[in-house]
Amino acid sequence: MKNGNPQWRTFWLAALAIFLAWLIWRLSAIIFPFFLAGLVAYLLNPFVDRLERRGWPRVYAILLLIVVMVAIGVVIGLTLVPRLWTEVSGLLEQYAPLAEKAQTSYQEWLHRLPEALPGLKARGELTAQVSAKLVEALKWVLTKIPAFLGRFLQGVASFATLMLVTIILSYWILKEYHSLGRRLLALVPERYAASAVSLSGQINKIVSAYLLGLLLLCATAAAAAIIVLLIFGVQYGYLLGLLVGVGYAIPYFGVPIAAIVTIIAAAVTGHSWPALLGIAACLVGLNLVLDYGISPRIIGKRVGLHPLTVIFALLAAGEIFGFIGILIALPLAAAIKACLATFFPEFFSPAPASAQKG
Repeated sequence: MKNGNPQWRTFWLAALAIFLAWLIWRLSAIIFPFFLAGLVAYLLNPFVDRLERRGWPRVYAILLLIVVMVAIGVVIGLTLVPRLWTEVSGLLEQYAPLAEKAQTSYQEWLHRLPEALPGLKARGELTAQVSAKLVEALKWVLTKIPAFLGRFLQGVASFATLMLVTIILSYWILKEYHSLGRRLLALVPERYAASAVSLSGQINKIVSAYLLGLLLLCATAAAAAIIVLLIFGVQYGYLLGLLVGVGYAIPYFGVPIAAIVTIIAAAVTGHSWPALLGIAACLVGLNLVLDYGISPRIIGKRVGLHPLTVIFALLAAGEIFGFIGILIALPLAAAIKACLATFFPEFFSPAPASAQKG
């Protein structure tokens, strides 16, 4: 067969896609700034197009949006970074006594547990083994926290450099955004061009709605959590509130883990049980308001993924791409689902009524 045959062209395009996926995985550390810049350009492009339709030259529209984005980042940075730096530095200085207090309180709680649950006394050996394992797990977690906080402080300068590179790359990607899109479309066989345009439109609606909505929800969760923790006088309120905001980006797991860490930190720093219950109630209430009140209005049901698919996507993307993979798992899974639904519509069509009854 000749290489001009459409079947051969599809084969080579598939092989090229597999090779590019492997190359991205191997060069993930180098490609990350380009990925981040592409994400920024993707989110800003609708606003650039809107300004361009109103008569703005594309270059000026891009520069305006980048200046606004940088200004917002500077305001947030000047507001949060000094406080976060102070809190992380203070936590590193006071970490040893706090960790010892947390471990002591945890062991006391384990000793009181059999009294609260008499059935555990009959299985004393098993309870002792479980308690020993839990204590070892706590020690392991406590030994990892200082290294993580130290890397956080060291990464501030690297983060600033990354942001500078991302802004420069975002400008050039936005400038050539539509040209790059046309070049990519030219790689698609002509008979699939209409389907590719329709599919890219579906993916664009899903991903843009999810990412923009998620950014707003995470910022809202972080701001509300910081306010709650400051009202209750919790030490490291900015750091813990930011943890809640980041946790909201991880469905099912993020907010509960962040809430548990926050309550443990409040308990270790001397807060009473009523205060701990109040903090827990506020965080649970915040999560419910965001999940059932705000999230459906901002994100809606556009992602449309089954809970099992969500959990698998989170675990798989986290294993391959790390924490960034967890953040992009859901829009990526939704995009893959849109592709499969386009090429295999019978797989996603509702089951016939007779099959459901049978």
